[in-house]
Amino acid sequence: MPFERVCRYRCSDFPGDFFCCSPGYSLAAVFGVVCIGRKSGGFMFSLISRLMLYLGFAFFLCSATRAADVSASIADLSPTAQAKLTSSIKGFLRPKPIEGLSAGDLGWQCQAALTLAELNAEGATGRLTTAAEGLVAKAERARSTGKAIGWSALEEKGPCVPAGPGAKGPAACASGATVYGFQSGLGIACLAAAGAKLARPEITATARDIMAYWNKHRMTKAPCKDCIYFAMSDSAADQERYVRNMNLFVAFGASELGKAGKDPEMLAIARNTMRADMWERENGNRGYLGKLDPIWIARAGEADRIENHAAFTALLIDGVGKTLKDPAIDRHALT
Repeated sequence: MPFERVCRYRCSDFPGDFFCCSPGYSLAAVFGVVCIGRKSGGFMFSLISRLMLYLGFAFFLCSATRAADVSASIADLSPTAQAKLTSSIKGFLRPKPIEGLSAGDLGWQCQAALTLAELNAEGATGRLTTAAEGLVAKAERARSTGKAIGWSALEEKGPCVPAGPGAKGPAACASGATVYGFQSGLGIACLAAAGAKLARPEITATARDIMAYWNKHRMTKAPCKDCIYFAMSDSAADQERYVRNMNLFVAFGASELGKAGKDPEMLAIARNTMRADMWERENGNRGYLGKLDPIWIARAGEADRIENHAAFTALLIDGVGKTLKDPAIDRHALT
């Protein structure tokens, strides 16, 4: 798809982002509206969250019923679209080296492979195994215990640094490298689901170790009762940074852990994290940052600075709502 056709949505509506555009986010904005608007079932979430940002175009399996295979899931698309999707899936499923891939890349590959494994696509289980094992190997580990604690935003290991715009203060991370809510939540979700699908309990155990670490990084000033805000990263510089999409990725990880292990504690964490985001919206915040974030407080217009990966976080919210069977969360995805 030509860049100029994809790039219809700016990175945000903030004036400084006027010339900024991301094709992946723009596709998420377009097809997020399509999928949520169709009020589809569980496969709606498999659609964008698991495949679109990785495969790079509209693999939107927006279906109210679970399909038996890939062909059935795309049967309502045009022949041209079906051919393109089939070709892209075959290319994705060919074995490839993963050296040098970031944790985020591996997380998206894992989500794509999970969807294809659920559709019984040939080669998907092998692709899923490679991505999950790659994530386990790439995880940062605590210096004191050796347990996995999450993933860095950097492709190469680097020092623990103050993270995020405007961050100040000393850095203090358990592994010597900063781990982030986005990469860690996505990775937890991958390992939880992959461990269950592959019958590899040790993979799921790694996800649990990482979730236990993130449970120590909850914000202390949550403004609503029984709601959870996870920190943006484990850097001391980010202890008071409220970033809504980071919070939602950790909620996604908790919900997938809860689903995989039928664990009410994990499901409760996911639900209470959703309460935080719902509180933000109910109190007039449509922006990227939470209302307690220092930049949100200091800079006018943050309540309405909608970055267009907000469409993708709507899909995260919808997916968690489906797992929790909570219609209030489903409605929140549409706001």
